Amino acid sequence: GMESLHLHGRIDDAPDVFHYTMACACWSRSGEAGVAGERCSEILRHMMERDAAGHDRVRPNIRTFNAVIDSHAYNGRVGDAEDMLMSMVDSYESSAARSMDGIEDEELPVRPDSFSFNTVIQQWARTRTPEGGRRAEAVLNRMLRFMNDGNADVRPSESSFAYIIFHYTKGAGRLAKDAPDRALGLLRKMIGLYRSGYKELLPVQQNRTNPIFCFTSVIDAHSVLRRPDSGAVGEELLGHMTRLSGRVESLRPNTYAFLSVLYGWSSCGSVDAGRRATALLERMEAEMVESSRAGEECISRTTQRCYVLAQTAWARSPAPDKAEGARRVLEMMERSYEMGNMESRPNAQAY
Repeated sequence: GMESLHLHGRIDDAPDVFHYTMACACWSRSGEAGVAGERCSEILRHMMERDAAGHDRVRPNIRTFNAVIDSHAYNGRVGDAEDMLMSMVDSYESSAARSMDGIEDEELPVRPDSFSFNTVIQQWARTRTPEGGRRAEAVLNRMLRFMNDGNADVRPSESSFAYIIFHYTKGAGRLAKDAPDRALGLLRKMIGLYRSGYKELLPVQQNRTNPIFCFTSVIDAHSVLRRPDSGAVGEELLGHMTRLSGRVESLRPNTYAFLSVLYGWSSCGSVDAGRRATALLERMEAEMVESSRAGEECISRTTQRCYVLAQTAWARSPAPDKAEGARRVLEMMERSYEMGNMESRPNAQAY
């Protein structure tokens, strides 16, 4: 290639780090899953050999390493990508420790950046294996330690959290007994980081991963198992959405978010489930009235399913007044329909 052409005087300049890195990037997206990662690793080794031999401008940089990590992760060899990432982390931290002891390395190792970590995290979370979420979570935790050890610009992305949460709530890891708890723990960690200053974790506008989905999927993961804490979890996360929506428009609770919380109360069987579900309906109806007065479209309109879920919350509750509570919800449903909300038309299940 270019090396041979330069050697024979056909071109003036030998290939440099840019050319080798571009070759790695091309292999990464070549679709040749069986060989792409290995070919990139060969290119990286060749660059290191040429650099050691004294060739100019061939020392691999962070873009080179990221291209190789991406080639492994994107082509199904996430374990190899993780090994390479952790080797970079260990080399950099060892060099930093020696520097603190007054020993400076002649050549500073390449420091992994946000892309290095997030690529491995997201590809582990996207694997169709039950352990993918745990592997992704382990890399995320390592990233957070690296960030807190003086590398504040190396930060997890919103997508990294979203992919792991999806793995535990909708993906290959959803059948694990602790999947809902792991997803909830990740979401709480994500919220905590946002409040400590990492604003990119909750984008203001809706995007491809849709931040509100992280909240509703965690609530649904608890509810579908009829866990006794599903209503409380839903209420907690709805509270976070409500408080954060003043700054993060994409988290403003909509009908789907309220449905998720109502589903939680309908499946938990707690003594206060019917009362809490009814309170949510009253809040939704109040928001509808407020939007109507302001001449705005309401994003949290009550629907037939909202009322039926509230009735189910009463029915599954051991509360002594559950029959009366379910009847009150039916009256709310009828009143809403009579006032022009066609989506709240009572059906046979409600009666």
